[in-house]
Amino acid sequence: MEIKKILIAALLAAGMAFQVNAADVPRKEYPRPQFERATWMNLNGEWDYTFDFANSGMEQGYPKATSFDGKITVPFCPESSLSGVEHKDFINHIWYHREISVPQDWSGKNVLLNFGAVYFNSEIYIDGTLAGRHFGGSSSFSIDITKLVTPGKKHHLVVRASSDLRSAMQSAGKQSLQFGSYGCNYTRTTGIWQTVWMEAVNPSGLKSVQAIADVDQEQLIVWPAFYSDSNNKLKIILKDGSKVVASTTVKGTNSSVAVLPVKKAKLWSPESPFLYDITYQVIDPAGKVIDEVSSYIGMRKVHIEGNKIYLNNKPYYQRLVLDQGFYPDGIWTAPTDEALKRDIELSMAAGFNGARLHQKAFEERFYYWADKLGYITWGEAPSWGMDANSIEVARNFLMEWSELVLRDRNHPSLLIWTPMNEEWWPDRVQYPRFTTDLYNLTKSLDPTRPVNDASGGCHIKTDIWTVHNYEQDPAKLKDIIYKDGKFFQAPNYAIGVPSANIGFNGLRQNEMYDFPVYDGKMPYLIDEVGGIKWVKDQDKTNSSTQSWGYGTPPKTEKEFLERLEGQMNGILELKDQVWGYCYTQLTDVEQEQNGIYYYDRTPKFDTKLIHDIFSKNPEDVADTYTNPLLNYGPDPWALWHDGCYYYMHTMVDSLVLWKTKDVTNIRNAEKKTIWIPTDPSNKHNLWAPEIHNIDGKWYIYYAADDGNSDNHQMYVLENVNKDPFEGEFVMKGRISTDKDNNWAIDGSVFENKGKLYMVWSGWQTRRVDTETQCIYIAEMKNPWTLGSERVLISKPELDWERHYKNDNGWNPPHKVFVNEGPQPLKSPKGKYIHVVYSASGVWTPYYALGMLTADTNADLLDPASWKKSPQPLFRQSPENGVYGTGHNSFFKSPDGKEHYILYHARDTQTDPPGMGDTRSPRTQKIEWKADDYPVFGTPYPKSTRLKKPSGTQVK
Repeated sequence: MEIKKILIAALLAAGMAFQVNAADVPRKEYPRPQFERATWMNLNGEWDYTFDFANSGMEQGYPKATSFDGKITVPFCPESSLSGVEHKDFINHIWYHREISVPQDWSGKNVLLNFGAVYFNSEIYIDGTLAGRHFGGSSSFSIDITKLVTPGKKHHLVVRASSDLRSAMQSAGKQSLQFGSYGCNYTRTTGIWQTVWMEAVNPSGLKSVQAIADVDQEQLIVWPAFYSDSNNKLKIILKDGSKVVASTTVKGTNSSVAVLPVKKAKLWSPESPFLYDITYQVIDPAGKVIDEVSSYIGMRKVHIEGNKIYLNNKPYYQRLVLDQGFYPDGIWTAPTDEALKRDIELSMAAGFNGARLHQKAFEERFYYWADKLGYITWGEAPSWGMDANSIEVARNFLMEWSELVLRDRNHPSLLIWTPMNEEWWPDRVQYPRFTTDLYNLTKSLDPTRPVNDASGGCHIKTDIWTVHNYEQDPAKLKDIIYKDGKFFQAPNYAIGVPSANIGFNGLRQNEMYDFPVYDGKMPYLIDEVGGIKWVKDQDKTNSSTQSWGYGTPPKTEKEFLERLEGQMNGILELKDQVWGYCYTQLTDVEQEQNGIYYYDRTPKFDTKLIHDIFSKNPEDVADTYTNPLLNYGPDPWALWHDGCYYYMHTMVDSLVLWKTKDVTNIRNAEKKTIWIPTDPSNKHNLWAPEIHNIDGKWYIYYAADDGNSDNHQMYVLENVNKDPFEGEFVMKGRISTDKDNNWAIDGSVFENKGKLYMVWSGWQTRRVDTETQCIYIAEMKNPWTLGSERVLISKPELDWERHYKNDNGWNPPHKVFVNEGPQPLKSPKGKYIHVVYSASGVWTPYYALGMLTADTNADLLDPASWKKSPQPLFRQSPENGVYGTGHNSFFKSPDGKEHYILYHARDTQTDPPGMGDTRSPRTQKIEWKADDYPVFGTPYPKSTRLKKPSGTQVK
């Protein structure tokens, strides 16, 4: 009889071993690679299950069940196709069953039943007896079932999982709280969704370790925890391959601390992800190894100094991608271990150095591959769906979050803790208390990492200030993030007095709290940005349930790449203010179609082009710039004088002056409003201001009218101060261009052969039914007075100068033929004076630049001295997305070696409805031909990075 029992037990054990090693067992790899034991049993595979929508399972005796009717493949949730169930509606209760058998040779050891994760609350039964409960759907947990099982005997394991997703009392992450998926919320996950396994552990075995890499002191500190104190010893062996780097032995008690010297350590980083192997051996007094755990460690340090994140004591820029960890067939569960690894490889191939693991607690094997491959991670919990103002929610979340921190804190790839996301509706008492407790708890469990309390949300206590913004226009995005010393602040819609139907006898808000704002004293990152939708060969309009993304989708792949590069370059250019980004997102997820890859992980674009964009660091763009320089700026003007650029453009109702050492960084330049007119004759429509320094004094020329554009005239201001930002500008008066005071705008002055000249645009006579703007020149008696009669040197006679009709936008009520905005340009060899002017209507895409040229020795007041170019020198480039190029000025580089043209243009053929004036300033280098004529080239697209003018001081 005894022999029969032994035989049955052996057969059970053999059968279990066969199932564990069978090829069809899903996710058969050990789930905890940083704390791995050799003796374990994988319980994944086919289980029985039943739904319990009426919540009557307890009354029906389900805990004692020996089978259920349905079949499900664990560890895949019942919503997934890999589970074999694919039930998409809400699941409030589900019961699982399978038989288990503990191997005979596990006798004398504790039997631990481990769950990678069960969503949300779970109860574990062995043969109808409650073995334990767990609260929370993301953290791993273990149940000691030693007293409930007998080695060699068959037992019935029953798991009950409960979820009340719509209660707002549990963390849901991106699981949809509505029946179907929509927007950025997707298919739900209920029940078991990570590996289930058993293992045998000595009653005095090793429970956990905290391994702290102390890079500065060149040592590894290990804090072990045991299932019970004993007279055993813990031996720790640190290896580099087969070489023992350090070894130490401490007592097997929970008060022990081990310190291992690691001199000249090989540091872990994305560039060199070196990992040391560690073996932990619990040795009894007789010298026998009674427990052994295999592990590894990466020696690395992460900390914050000022507004930067440091890795191994060096500033390390964060180029992250948002990874939501969803899979078409497994939902929250990767179909294979290789799929986890592949996601990291895809991200690195796209140029990212890490990921923000978004609204999901990723499994430990993802961190394992991140550790091995050299991939930064930010650890996050699925905080959406829970009411963060609730005390009960706080109690549950704090507990589950602490379990996640304890589980994952030894992974070198994990740099930042981010417990919550976008908490934008805080109350004034509970939320600040909860978030403060969350920060303090995280720091007490792991003081080695920075904490980002609520990504992009209402920050209370944090080490990193993060914001989210999905503005699609690159230039606007850059200005929103940081401009004129002001940072974008995350939304904060603090909850007021609860609404009640109590008539006009309202309650008062008596709870006070001053929510923090960013003060520049910690790293500032935009850790959600981009989200550019791309659906090839599909309808590109947004639909919250079918095809969704942020903003208006680009129409072509070229437009997509230009927008993407423009956004990333703009952020990189703000390196002194913004220390990284997280692009949304790695892959499409169901209806959200803004991934770099499709949901099935196939590439949307040429991966090399994507890699070239995301692999750039700030230093790669430090001495470059992109156009436009500002989002708005018609008639731009710039002058280099005495170590600074002075810049102006049309503001319509005032005159504003910018001052900077870097003309390509106007958006962050110092600026000052230096003139607001009060005289009714010239307080309207202030156009095309220019600042000049003449004989040590400052003069500003501009045009204005009395409210009737037909009365435009030119005016001059003077400031005798050395610095135009100091002192005051005073009106010198109107420039009288002729006895009839004809319409005159766009005055500019230049010196030649000791004489001062002015060129401008004006009418020959008062307008009747056709408006014709001509270019005039006159000698000046002083900077505010003409000293000669005006001389006409150009009028719009060529076909390309006479476009005034706009097929797709605004048109004037009468014919308007334009020559305007004349700008002098002396050739480098001093042979010519070139006057570059704008022709055709500025409201059309045909606005372009022509040129008049005269020999510097000629009589400039003789029209015959001027030769007009028959074709435009600079015009729209539809292929580059630049239209209406004109009203330019010229400036030199700080070292005087290069010439630049500064002009305005649009991104579209006409101003889009409701957008107002979209002309923006742009600049590019001028080349010179041997004959002393300039070459302006073609206007560059916004995505093209150009070298800053030579001699520009770059921080």
